[in-house]
Amino acid sequence: MRFGSSVLLGSTLLAAGGQVFAQGETRTLWYDVPNTAPSYPNSTPPTFPPSNAALAGLNASWDTYDPATMTPRNVDTSLSAGLRVPNLGQLFNDMNVSILSQGNLTQISLTVVAYSRTIFTFTNTTGAEQPGLGASVSAYLDVANFVSPAPPNTAFNPTGALGSGAIVGILQTPTVSGVTLPAGIGQQISAENTRLTTNTFTFTSGANFDALASQVDAFTALPMLFRPTATTSGSGNYSVAAVTFGAAAVGITYSFVPESDLAWAGLPLVVGGWWIRRRMVAAKKA
Repeated sequence: MRFGSSVLLGSTLLAAGGQVFAQGETRTLWYDVPNTAPSYPNSTPPTFPPSNAALAGLNASWDTYDPATMTPRNVDTSLSAGLRVPNLGQLFNDMNVSILSQGNLTQISLTVVAYSRTIFTFTNTTGAEQPGLGASVSAYLDVANFVSPAPPNTAFNPTGALGSGAIVGILQTPTVSGVTLPAGIGQQISAENTRLTTNTFTFTSGANFDALASQVDAFTALPMLFRPTATTSGSGNYSVAAVTFGAAAVGITYSFVPESDLAWAGLPLVVGGWWIRRRMVAAKKA
């Protein structure tokens, strides 16, 4: 009975050791779009969402690539390929990961925190006070697959789901309601609304994973396009206009298992085998 308990304990230690030592390491890079983050590489999440003053200094529409020419746009000029994302080898160099900690990529997690702020302006076109007004817009943030080494000069028009070889659209709908428009032709009133959503995409294989798994130093690109739609024009008694500002915080987490961790993971197998063999010899002698 003691021998059986010992074997069970040895198996438990073996499994636990493998779990502890083979968990690997992670590194996370953060980007703040458009053009408000510290210089690359930045491992600290940005202050987000940005202040109204910061958004007011930007264009109402932004993207990391011009949708027609795919040239860089509204991104730190030090990132010459727009929103540049390092592959694993480049990451090791840029973040000074020691040789003992380097290893193979096991997972990529892409976190996109999308933010939109819309200012609605209602204008009275008839004269009477008008209560209970409302309006909304649709703001899309299109996030394409990683492209290596940089997108060609073609239109930004892939379709599908991120991870399947194309694009994903993150929809936000800033909305206002219950607005009272003062009496008087030409009278105006403004109202605003914001939306903040977090989306996470995880890859362990496929094109996005392969683009970042290489350890031959290189950058890939992450094309993003912000597309706010026009709001409705209102009824015959009033008109409504809207300006939508957008921003995104993008975090990319690399998970990898260092060679040293793999070696440690095998140690419990050696120790466990030796320990079980020792118990078996002792049992035979008894």
